[in-house]
Amino acid sequence: MVDIIDQKWSELDASNTGAAPDGVQGGYAPSTIAPILRGTRGALKRFYNRINAAYTTTGSVTAAVLTFSQGPVSYAKGERFAFWANATNTDAMTLNINALGAKSILRGDGTALVAGDIGSGQFTELVYDGTAFRIVNGAGAKYTGNVTAATFTGNGVALTNLNASNLSSGIVPNTVISGSYDGMDTLTANRIRLLSTTDASETSTAHGFQVGADNSANVIIDNNEILFRNNGVLAAVNVVGSSVAMSTASVTAGGNTVWHAGNDGAGTGLDADLVDGYEAARLFRDNASFSTTGNLTISNSGPVIDMIDTTSGQYSSRLYTNSNNFYIQQSPDNGATWATMMQFEMDTNNAYANGQQIWTNGNVTAAVINGKLGYTPVTPARTVTAGNGLTGGGALSANQVITLGTPANITNSTTNSVSTSSHTHALGFIAAEVSTTTSAATTSFPLGHLVYVRLNGSNVARNGSSTIYLMNTDTRRYTNNSGSSDGTLSGTYRARGDDDGSYGLFQRTA
Repeated sequence: MVDIIDQKWSELDASNTGAAPDGVQGGYAPSTIAPILRGTRGALKRFYNRINAAYTTTGSVTAAVLTFSQGPVSYAKGERFAFWANATNTDAMTLNINALGAKSILRGDGTALVAGDIGSGQFTELVYDGTAFRIVNGAGAKYTGNVTAATFTGNGVALTNLNASNLSSGIVPNTVISGSYDGMDTLTANRIRLLSTTDASETSTAHGFQVGADNSANVIIDNNEILFRNNGVLAAVNVVGSSVAMSTASVTAGGNTVWHAGNDGAGTGLDADLVDGYEAARLFRDNASFSTTGNLTISNSGPVIDMIDTTSGQYSSRLYTNSNNFYIQQSPDNGATWATMMQFEMDTNNAYANGQQIWTNGNVTAAVINGKLGYTPVTPARTVTAGNGLTGGGALSANQVITLGTPANITNSTTNSVSTSSHTHALGFIAAEVSTTTSAATTSFPLGHLVYVRLNGSNVARNGSSTIYLMNTDTRRYTNNSGSSDGTLSGTYRARGDDDGSYGLFQRTA
């Protein structure tokens, strides 16, 4: 089936009457419906994967490659493709889809790409304009005319010619505003960055940030310092570089003395060797053994206790609770990966070992046992009973033997019958295997029947075959001379010996 972009797909339901599988004409045999449905599903899946980022490109920063499981037959104007980019472009870039040929990637307005228009790991959407691909969601869009937005950001491009008439409100981040400004009663911002390169001191002026006059109490912030000053003299607390300096004056926070290296020691009342009133030896440490007579509680959405064996080649273990399940897990790589050995479902009271449910008297069923065995076991309460003509039997809790009763001899008077411990048979071959005819004109006899034949036709070697006839001169004799025939015996007869060529004995063999 062709892809959805092909003209064989119509927006009008009634127009989709092309030959299968690219249409539905009606009157199809059932066997032709499945290819149409499979083709429709395939076309929809290809369409979905192409307009959604189901694939990631390969290739380089200049030549991207996009390979679908089944690519388009050709590039078509207006067709869109979405993907995750594997590289950030540094200049021009091409895209080759399923070896259909590399096509240039342009900005949405048709101009050439600039570095960073396509970012590695970013969602990228392109549309084919007939000769090249154009970015639909470009990282660096180009605009003309008036643009209105709540926030503008820039990278490498200056926002120039800003004044009160064209910048009345909003946010201008990362922008250098030079000169002096009056009338700014309130300045509201999430961050103000001061790019001063001057170090501050007790008597310095012209700082990046200052509250208060130089000859009175003031706070200044500059290149490496935050200073609290009072008319050229440092106040109690100062931040210089990464150090916090305090003068000899007392510093308090919320009415409480701030302790530091200059006011601690004996007699100060500083409880330096206790934490919440406990000695350090009673606190859990990561570099020593720990014992407690209390309980250990871990409270979060998936509490874990890892026990890592640092011995090379040894497994580590983990206790893990999550979503009503308690797990015992093992790791062959010091906790990089974990596999579950035991699982306990706390809401169902079921347990599993290596992914297989543990069966107990409380949850095992006959269906489970029968499924594992492949058959339904028979209860020992069942018995095997010997029927007529048999002896033995008993309960299935032990091996049982069934014995066929010894039959009596067969006579002309016995019948087919069975008793509780034996059976008899009737003589069933009288009519079929032994001739009981009383007619002298009978020509059909059973196999094995013997006739005494006058050899006035020709002598026959032992076990040789010969046609046997009824003698036409009397009703007593048989002959092998067709000239004396009064009827032919059916079947094949073979010689079983004669008395010097006058009479012979013949037996029917077929």
